[in-house]
Amino acid sequence: MRLTLLAPALLALASLSAACGESDDAGGGTRTLWVSARAETDGSVTGTYLVVSVRDGSEAGDLVTDAEVVLRGEKNGQLLLPWQEESFAGFRNGAYVRSAIPWDTGWQLEISRGGDRLDAFLKTPGLTQIIRPVGGTTYSRASGRPLMVEWTAKGERADRIQVSLERADQTVELTEDDGEVSFDAGQLEVGEEDVTVRRANRLELNGGVVGSTFEAASRITLQFRVE
Repeated sequence: MRLTLLAPALLALASLSAACGESDDAGGGTRTLWVSARAETDGSVTGTYLVVSVRDGSEAGDLVTDAEVVLRGEKNGQLLLPWQEESFAGFRNGAYVRSAIPWDTGWQLEISRGGDRLDAFLKTPGLTQIIRPVGGTTYSRASGRPLMVEWTAKGERADRIQVSLERADQTVELTEDDGEVSFDAGQLEVGEEDVTVRRANRLELNGGVVGSTFEAASRITLQFRVE
């Protein structure tokens, strides 16, 4: 009788947990593979890609070309990443890659090769939009006012934020996703300027050798003029 009464409560708890979604999980594994996994998007399907590098034993180890690499999205289901090789002047390189895919709210990474395995789950940052400056507008250095860069995003916050001005060669790195940063007028250069906001979440992978990581990043670039 006691088990009968508990069962509905346990089922309700499980349903609630599923509805709330997963949280970051550095996972587990055999700690025999070095893995560098990255998911990145510019907000479009064509500008979204997944790339996973796998090596045997360490970052300097042999390329692993026969692994099964799977990413399971919270919303969009399973993706199998095929091996893509590159060779140049006798040097061999490559990775497991998928591109032109919808961005997801989180991915479960699963890698296996014979007796080697690794798994982890990472929540992705929401798609980023720059709201200041407005693209195509002009900023006046003579005003002396700081240039404000502001952004917004729907969904998960990020724990690594990088804001860059290409022409001025200025970059600010943040650990708080507060949605704004400023540059002094004297830091800017006259001409067409590209501002990029890149927001990322990153995990150190428990199931890989030291230095194994999984990162997901949302970035957006717009152009304005400095005079």
